[in-house]
Amino acid sequence: ERLEYAVSEFVEWLDKDGGLSLSVLSAAGLSIAEKHPGPWVKNHASMLLQQGVFKAKRPVALMFDGAKWDKTPTNQEDYRVLFDDIKWEQVLEEQPLAVSFATFIPEKAERIKKYFEDRNFEVIKDKAKEKNALKDLHRIIAFNNGFEPFVVGDDKTI
Repeated sequence: ERLEYAVSEFVEWLDKDGGLSLSVLSAAGLSIAEKHPGPWVKNHASMLLQQGVFKAKRPVALMFDGAKWDKTPTNQEDYRVLFDDIKWEQVLEEQPLAVSFATFIPEKAERIKKYFEDRNFEVIKDKAKEKNALKDLHRIIAFNNGFEPFVVGDDKTI
């Protein structure tokens, strides 16, 4: 009951903004396993805020650490953002959503790219040289049709 009240407060706060805001959120990790699907965070306040944004269906850019791709929360200090009333697949279909990942592992970058392409996301992938890093950093940005802030040209640039 307290959780529901806190989430409704966030939704009300977002509604007062006229529905024009873009929320930029970060997640500690993302699980694609059946047991804990969806993003998870490290603190309760982040979980409540993200629940409010997802329930309000506001455009959101979600930043992930690629090292935590397909990982599940491992202890009681990690909080799953989504519960039974909101399914991760439902968020991917209905939420105006952009996601961002970075990883040094090319195979992981390809798996992430394929995961979002299979869900009809527009996916842009590139490589960057990190200072003092021995490997290239693979960056992925994926966004769905509901995410209006991005406009993609023919050459897949933003």
